[in-house]
Amino acid sequence: NQMMRSVRVPLSEQEQIAYLSFHYNVGPGAFRDSTLLRKLNAGQRVDACIELTHACSRSRGTCEGWTFAGGRQLPGLVTRRREERDLCLKGALSHVQN
Repeated sequence: NQMMRSVRVPLSEQEQIAYLSFHYNVGPGAFRDSTLLRKLNAGQRVDACIELTHACSRSRGTCEGWTFAGGRQLPGLVTRRREERDLCLKGALSHVQN
């Protein structure tokens, strides 16, 4: 419910699962303030999914997604974000086709 209060578009089941995993991991504040959410709510479903692995950071000067903790890129987060992105894209693309 906390995540869905920020989302203003209907989600496929795959998108909801992927974003819920992400929301749980990064927290409600980071999710609420994310470019990912802004893109999602603007109807840019595919771009929002891609933000999971390619979000840009001004402070790091990279576009490697939400894969850092404590200033270090963690292999487990790289894997988690890739899996979330792939699931999200399945849902987003099926939504676009319907």
